[in-house]
Amino acid sequence: MNQTLQEKVNKAKILLLKKKHFAFISSMLYKLNYVEDLHTPSMHYDGANSCIHLNPKWFESLSDQEACSALAHEALHYALQHDIRKGNRNPELYNKAADHVVNNILMDYGFELPADVPVDRRFQNKTTEYVYKLMEEEQKDKDQQNDPDQSPFGSDIQFHTPTAQQQFKRDRETLAANQNDESTLGKGKGIGTESETFSELFKNILDGKQNWRDILLEYVNEKSQGDRDWQNLDRRMLQLGYYMPDTKTDNRIDRIAVAIDISGSVTYDQLDYFLRETKTIKNNTNPKVLDVVSFNTEITGLFSFEEDDAFDDLNIEIDGGTSLDPVWNHYGKTENKPTFLIVFSDMYVSIPPKPDYEVIWCVVDNPKWKPPYGKAIYINEEDYGA
Repeated sequence: MNQTLQEKVNKAKILLLKKKHFAFISSMLYKLNYVEDLHTPSMHYDGANSCIHLNPKWFESLSDQEACSALAHEALHYALQHDIRKGNRNPELYNKAADHVVNNILMDYGFELPADVPVDRRFQNKTTEYVYKLMEEEQKDKDQQNDPDQSPFGSDIQFHTPTAQQQFKRDRETLAANQNDESTLGKGKGIGTESETFSELFKNILDGKQNWRDILLEYVNEKSQGDRDWQNLDRRMLQLGYYMPDTKTDNRIDRIAVAIDISGSVTYDQLDYFLRETKTIKNNTNPKVLDVVSFNTEITGLFSFEEDDAFDDLNIEIDGGTSLDPVWNHYGKTENKPTFLIVFSDMYVSIPPKPDYEVIWCVVDNPKWKPPYGKAIYINEEDYGA
């Protein structure tokens, strides 16, 4: 891009970063590439290549606030996955429906939209699919073809069908970006809101075969305390290419407990994996205290690590039967209860009653096991390298 256009884009991204409730949308803009495109009338989002095409003459003619709104418009298409939700629907009509939804969100949050941008307030707090169906019915009643889209955004979504790997990567980016903000977009309530669609997207991500790190990230963000300051970015994360808020207070998890099954049904490959991942938990989440509990029919080891403690190799041997009762009994009696407990096991064991803290079950080589409570992540041989 030419220097003037690049500066305009950078300024618009910074303005968006400072807008309340839109920090996580802004973080998505930094994942996209920007292409100077004289053939597009204004701008459009190319989901297949994760880039935004900009007509420099049009974009440079916008005020700074209008440019911020234009980027927010395309970023919302990306966040709401409009480019891959179309299915078999008419692409032009679906693009119009998606534009109405996005523009209503922007108007609700006080954005200054470019001239001639359509905003039909009937579609406020509605999903794109709902708006599409209504517009389709209206067209049938009028017995007419699609009207040309006179919006400056026009047909600004380039639809595509992602591969399974692309979809997984996109889901993780969307999930992580949403969790980096304490609020969710769309204040709409009741059936048919786009914010509900956001929630469903995240629920679907988490209900599938999900890497335990993503579930852990969700809990860390939910349970962390302290105000997040998006006006000032975390410099350490910025150096790594992540746009994360600075924290005004210590918002680390007080205590995470990891219970490791060392019964005879667990292999040493699995045990080695459990220990490696436990070390990763400590390094990635940095809780104030990390408890590591090894158990069979009793607690065979209890190790506590604080922030500056090195996670050395633990001398743990496999032996015996399996019972979760000793772990539950220990945390039922102690005052040092965890914020949540992570259990690594093959889950051939009776489950105690639900405790007063969250539980994440990391289930190895037992895909049919279903948790009576908490979250379950399923681990197979490909994960632990047996």
